[in-house]
Amino acid sequence: MTLGQQIKKSREEMGWTQEILSTRSGVSRFTIQAMERDRFGTFGPSLYAVLKIARELRACFTFSEYGTELVVADVTAFRKFAAKAVKGDR
Repeated sequence: MTLGQQIKKSREEMGWTQEILSTRSGVSRFTIQAMERDRFGTFGPSLYAVLKIARELRACFTFSEYGTELVVADVTAFRKFAAKAVKGDR
């Protein structure tokens, strides 16, 4: 399953539209739509957008040589990391 398919599946399991996820995450609906269709820019998905979406979906993303995977879990440490990253805290 692609990253975009995983995002869409998780969003739909929460009963959210793209508009709801957009409002909650601060990521534009256009970007969410493109991500769900696996239409990323030349350099892949924006890590900033991925972190914001992951935080709202209560998920984390793993990156490996085999691709990117969305792991849905209520991971407190990851949410704290994502919150700091989104705010720009270091």
